[in-house]
Amino acid sequence: RDGHPFVWRGVGVLFYAGAFMVLAISPAFIVIIIFMVISTMGENFTSPTTQTVVTLIAPVDKRGTYIGAYSFYTSFGSFAGSVLGLLMLSFFSGITPLFWILIGTGTFVVAALYVLLDSKFRATSLSGSPAA
Repeated sequence: RDGHPFVWRGVGVLFYAGAFMVLAISPAFIVIIIFMVISTMGENFTSPTTQTVVTLIAPVDKRGTYIGAYSFYTSFGSFAGSVLGLLMLSFFSGITPLFWILIGTGTFVVAALYVLLDSKFRATSLSGSPAA
């Protein structure tokens, strides 16, 4: 995973996208188990690279602050995502498969952006200054 944290984050997010698409297939219990397995695989790719990205962009004397800020925003994001997700799910009630297809498609776009941003990120982290 060394050297390409954005690519590996993109791979992990692809697993998330696939998991969301699986939820669109059927609400059966076995499908939820499959979703959890695929989603966990995605998390195994994205979680370790997070600290790598944060420590590479942070000045050495500010790494603790950056990691703390990241943790704060991800905690808030988990809360807000749950609330907004439930609101969206209730809005899309009756068309639940479409909801998960839309979520999966959006997640796929995020994965593609991670992969596309990898070279710019590596140029920035290796040079120590923002890439042009």
